[in-house]
Amino acid sequence: MRTWRTLFLALAVLPFVANATIPAPVTLKKLFAKAEQVLLVQVVERRILGVGENSCGASYTGAIERSFKGARKGARVEFGPSYQLKLGAYYLVFLSKSSEPFERYISTNDRHLTARVEFLKRCKDEMAPFAMMLFGFGAMVVDDVGTDLDQWVVNWQTIVTLPKSAKVEETRTDTLVTIGEITKVLQQENR
Repeated sequence: MRTWRTLFLALAVLPFVANATIPAPVTLKKLFAKAEQVLLVQVVERRILGVGENSCGASYTGAIERSFKGARKGARVEFGPSYQLKLGAYYLVFLSKSSEPFERYISTNDRHLTARVEFLKRCKDEMAPFAMMLFGFGAMVVDDVGTDLDQWVVNWQTIVTLPKSAKVEETRTDTLVTIGEITKVLQQENR
């Protein structure tokens, strides 16, 4: 009886797994090279761009605390379209032009690609000029904000691989790296 339940469960779940779109890992060096802007920002404004089937995601305004590439410190940047960012929070963001989002796949399906093309066509006039790269994984939460910016801690998205030389702290659930360490790694990799 247990075998039949297992077989039934596998057959019920398999179509969903087979149709999954799975993002591919990318190195920090490649992500940095492909990005228009790499910034440490505080989200100071959040705007929802529609609801339901006609939603175009969200648009954020970020006050730039540090610029690794692109805009200058003290300026503001508008980006989107993922919903997950919180007003007042700090993020390390890797941004591409919204019209040219940087997305890499291990596997994909036609439904996802068709939906993505339709989304870009439908939302092109409402979208912010910049998009978080890698399906929103290009926005990483920054914690432990204190007086020394280099000691701020980024909750690293493991889809972006760091070089082995990077000093990170691994917890049971997170990979943590300081802004100072990211600055050092980026300087070493982009000489």
